[in-house]
Amino acid sequence: MTTSEMYNLLEKRRAVRRYKTSDIPPRNLVEHLLWLAWKTTPSKNQMMPYAVKVLGPEKVEEKFKIWTKMTQQADFVETNNMKMKQIETRKDESYEYSPDYKHVRDNPYLLLFTQRLAECNEYYKEEVKYGHFAEQTLESHLGNILDQASVEVGYFAANLAMYCMEHDLDVSYGFCFPRYLTQWEDTPFITRRPILFMTLGYGEVYRWQDMEVDGKLHLDIKPEIDKVVEWID
Repeated sequence: MTTSEMYNLLEKRRAVRRYKTSDIPPRNLVEHLLWLAWKTTPSKNQMMPYAVKVLGPEKVEEKFKIWTKMTQQADFVETNNMKMKQIETRKDESYEYSPDYKHVRDNPYLLLFTQRLAECNEYYKEEVKYGHFAEQTLESHLGNILDQASVEVGYFAANLAMYCMEHDLDVSYGFCFPRYLTQWEDTPFITRRPILFMTLGYGEVYRWQDMEVDGKLHLDIKPEIDKVVEWID
């Protein structure tokens, strides 16, 4: 794949507000894309100290519970920091919160990235004997490597997104969620700190479309590159 082909592929990504419900990607395709991401994502010491929990089309109740937690988190953050009540978070299915969160509730596939207690491969088992400290394998040190796990999750998610777009699948991300594990006690498949929520499927309505209707698309732009990339001469 040439640089221009890669650029054109990555330029296809758009934030999804609603996925198609009549056209769901087959599970074997999603499994293949996940395998590609697993195979091509690098990891320090080959540990991959994160887990990817996949909720398929049938996990409606679980997705609704996660969406509820995320909207409540948004309400808490905005109310406490902006000093005014922003939303009313309700738990009935007819309630429509901010459209930027709906993709977490209504999607074919929801991926939950969390920390994971890793294991040494045979090479690093030998390295440990000679003094290598494998902090990824120690529950008491997982908090110290949250940054490492988060960066690696970003690699995995970016690779997966690229493979998805190659098959005309869309992806979106969610970061507004409770950080403390005690807040997930009623969600038994989340046993370690969440890092990222990602959805995938065939998009039907995109964020840019709504913003264009509102006449605000031209306002939603990235900072210029010189604000982000700084050469130290």
